[in-house]
Amino acid sequence: MKPTYILTLLLCLTYQLAFAQCFPDRHNTNAYDGWISCETSPHPVEGLDDGHWLMYDFGKVQDMYTSKIWNLNNPDHLDWNMKEAEIHYSRNGTKWDSLGMVTFSQASGIPIYEGVEGPDFGGIKARYVIITPISNYGGSCVGFSEIRIYTTPNN
Repeated sequence: MKPTYILTLLLCLTYQLAFAQCFPDRHNTNAYDGWISCETSPHPVEGLDDGHWLMYDFGKVQDMYTSKIWNLNNPDHLDWNMKEAEIHYSRNGTKWDSLGMVTFSQASGIPIYEGVEGPDFGGIKARYVIITPISNYGGSCVGFSEIRIYTTPNN
């Protein structure tokens, strides 16, 4: 290889790495790279009606602080994005407390979507978290791509 080709290849790779680091938390626009629910099911929290819900089990009790969420980023299904949800948490999976209602903005549908600030868990200790979508942006299903809950303060 000539030195010119090597320099060009290195510049291209450097540009790709630098550009990728500008958007470290991007989500693609694939509708099925997240959680989608189109049918309701019995809710694990006693007293709540059947609905759409997702439960996380972290394996052990964790301290939980701030969070970040990525709504479903597919341009054809932006109406499936969660709009309002109630969040419950538990240390043992039987006694549940409510973090309250939260509102999420709609995803952009473009490849550089980086999510938004999610609810602040305020240092609660929990092993389980349930997200129960209450409304979406008008679609027949509900979904989101990712939620990240930080286990150390000031993230």
